[in-house]
Amino acid sequence: MPPLGGIFLLENMETIIFAHRGIPVKFAENSLEGFRYAVEHGTEGVEFDVHLTKDKVPIVMHDEKIDRTTDGSGYIKDYTLSEIRRFHLDNGEPVPMLS
Repeated sequence: MPPLGGIFLLENMETIIFAHRGIPVKFAENSLEGFRYAVEHGTEGVEFDVHLTKDKVPIVMHDEKIDRTTDGSGYIKDYTLSEIRRFHLDNGEPVPMLS
């Protein structure tokens, strides 16, 4: 399959369904629970953002701060991964990381 892009989609008139940040209307934003549900229910992909911690570990989080979607506050770049692991998403899951 060629890389996804506007031209590819327009030329082939194909609709591709992606779960944006998982399924945040049903599950905690960017939670593994939401990603899993999306895949199990037929989405063709999941979109998410990545930020680096102070020790350069990539974590899954839309915002550059953890205030809105976790029980913590502050900028991701100011925390090490071990510090980020103290915080949880709204559903109690730890903040996902890429590994």
